[in-house]
Amino acid sequence: MRSDQARFPLRGFTLLELVVALFVSAVMFAVGYGALMQATQQRDGIRLAQDELAGLQRAMRLLTLDITQMTPRPVADMLGRGELAAMIGADGSGRVLALTRGGEGDGRASGRPALRRVEYRLEQGELRRLSWPVLDPVVGVEPRVRVLLRDVRELEFRFLDNEGQWGSVWPKPGMSTTPGASRQRPRAVEMRIETERDGVLRRVWEVPG
Repeated sequence: MRSDQARFPLRGFTLLELVVALFVSAVMFAVGYGALMQATQQRDGIRLAQDELAGLQRAMRLLTLDITQMTPRPVADMLGRGELAAMIGADGSGRVLALTRGGEGDGRASGRPALRRVEYRLEQGELRRLSWPVLDPVVGVEPRVRVLLRDVRELEFRFLDNEGQWGSVWPKPGMSTTPGASRQRPRAVEMRIETERDGVLRRVWEVPG
């Protein structure tokens, strides 16, 4: 037994070998950790992009439903000064677009109004949709506010009249003198929106009827 140990003496790792092994392990760990962090960041980025895309799709779907189901029903002014047109665009009061829409269901059967007043506003970089529980809003009745998009740089609407002319205001100037002006709707609505992530997007809707 002693002769075997003498022939093959027991030998451990030297300090240099341990240092080299620890260094190689540290390098491999750093590389693996960096790859893991990069994969995690890419996954988070993909998830954020998916959420933003889903938000944009929801906003477009709501706009499509509101505009294509627009009805020629004016609403009473909340302050009792008259009535507001069935559709208002860029009137300078802070709203970007306001309209009366149908398609909400049978008010008698469901208890919900068949018509609803909705507004779109651009405030603090957010595209917000406001909807009232009653068709003719009154003081004290608060709308339901829903944030559709964030980081919106710019939002513009244009409206196509019966003469085939586009304008940025609806009702058009001078239209108030014509009979039934408050019930008139454009033939089409164009939207231009610019967001931080997606840049400039355009969409055109034809108004039925």
